[in-house]
Amino acid sequence: MLVGMDAVRGISLVTLATNRSMDLDKALDRRVSLQIEMPAPSKEERMRFVSGLYERWPAAVAYDEMDVGKRMSYAECEEHVMQAARRAVLDEIKE
Repeated sequence: MLVGMDAVRGISLVTLATNRSMDLDKALDRRVSLQIEMPAPSKEERMRFVSGLYERWPAAVAYDEMDVGKRMSYAECEEHVMQAARRAVLDEIKE
């Protein structure tokens, strides 16, 4: 990737995203001219997001053991709810 970035001439836009910026190579860091930090959602934002997910998958509510107070990304919140929804469906099939 670094070689490819060095080969580009002129104006270009490359979008990179990570939740582990501390693990990025310093050589990559030197090639990035603008960094925008997107902080993790607050507890209130997570609760609002998860409530919307529960509206879409109401069966997940009974199976979800997520601690919304724990610092998590939206993707992690969604994965927790989806796992709970899967458990609900599997239990329904078993009955």
